[in-house]
Amino acid sequence: MLLDRDGAIVYVSPSMPYDLGWSKAELVGHRLVDFLHPEDGERASRVMFGAAAAQRLGTALTLRWRRRHSGYVSVEVAIRQVVGAHGEEVEGVVIALRTNPLQWSGLGEVLMAKERLRALADGADSGMAIVSGSEHTLGAVLEANAPLGRMAGITRGQLAGLPLTSLIAEDEVGRVRAALQAVAANGGTSSLEATVVPRIGRRLPVTVTVAASIHSDQPGNELVVRLHDTTEYAGLIGELNQTVDRLERSNEELAALGRITAHDLAAPLYAVSGLVDLLPHDDASPDTRMTFDAIRSAIDRMQGMVAGVSGYVQARSAEPQRALVDLGELAARVRETLLGDIEERGAEVDIDELPKVFGDEYQLERVFQNLISNALKFSGEGPPEIKVYANRDPEAWRISVADHGLGVPETDRNRIFELFARGKVESGSGIGLATCRRIVELHGGNVWEEPNEPAGAIFSFTLPDEPTVAGG
Repeated sequence: MLLDRDGAIVYVSPSMPYDLGWSKAELVGHRLVDFLHPEDGERASRVMFGAAAAQRLGTALTLRWRRRHSGYVSVEVAIRQVVGAHGEEVEGVVIALRTNPLQWSGLGEVLMAKERLRALADGADSGMAIVSGSEHTLGAVLEANAPLGRMAGITRGQLAGLPLTSLIAEDEVGRVRAALQAVAANGGTSSLEATVVPRIGRRLPVTVTVAASIHSDQPGNELVVRLHDTTEYAGLIGELNQTVDRLERSNEELAALGRITAHDLAAPLYAVSGLVDLLPHDDASPDTRMTFDAIRSAIDRMQGMVAGVSGYVQARSAEPQRALVDLGELAARVRETLLGDIEERGAEVDIDELPKVFGDEYQLERVFQNLISNALKFSGEGPPEIKVYANRDPEAWRISVADHGLGVPETDRNRIFELFARGKVESGSGIGLATCRRIVELHGGNVWEEPNEPAGAIFSFTLPDEPTVAGG
């Protein structure tokens, strides 16, 4: 369901009356908290309209829903805020609810019918969505089919609550929004040509058709939008979708294999490390102590590689959990974590003012840690001098980590971001930069290296203004 900025219900999906016992007409126009247990209403309101950035991207609760005649039923609720153009003011809330199917007689048949309808929509050759026609939440996606998610390069779940215009080329947003406003106000249909800008891949020319939903209690509150790919390759959509499905299954299997392998390698390495520590060192000969040191060094290196592989697999398989992140605080925290290495090398790590962005705090912290660690590691003979700073590009922030160390040969400039690739210094696992590239690409950005005159390297990456659309 969709709530306006006052917490009143303005849209209810067709399955809601069956799941929760109220008709659509009885729900729309009333505040959500009126249907919750009194002890849960305040908690729900605080989460729905709170200022925490994570709530804009999805927060889960368990609440007690008031049944139509008597009593309450427990529901699982996922909440996502709909924010204004500048990402500050909350304009509405999209809510998904799930109940225990065993509590409702006949719900199994209803859900099967719902799945059949979804299968029909997902089998269409066009992207389709039901969007809000209300003034403050105009164009917010309420429901979408799988082809629209593939067009945008994100999942169906990630589309919920996003403005439909965020999928459209910037110079065409005004025309699409005008079409939505016209149909919401006057009914009928409207059709125009536009361009979808996906998270990855080529831009898609589409025909956008907007119509008022015939199932809405109030005309204009819900709009049906169809985006039809007009390229010469549109006939290959079915085959491409099958290929995508196979690749997704393959990626899931490879990610599972990587996790299991990393886990199974870590256990025997830990055991060997413990056994080496138990061996008598004090009375050993110099040659024996040298052998112990070599074994310990090899174990440490292997444990580092296992940790790196595990991190890389996680970066490949985990979708970013986006929230508002202060990159300045994040970089300072990484500097504090690496303080031992910094002091040991006599390094200076200078952090300029950095922006706040929407991203996965844990993943972005790993990017900073890998880049600053590399700058310390490949510093050459003198004390490392490292600078972290930001520049503003037209539609993204560009974050850079610069050093005056050994630098990267031009022939290695692209290769160093490949898995297990190393530069001219044979050190490290060759996983850190590959992990950085994967994380940055998941955020919709790019990462690269360039020389820092007179010596050293500058590693830069971009974070787009709309990472959910541009970068997943």
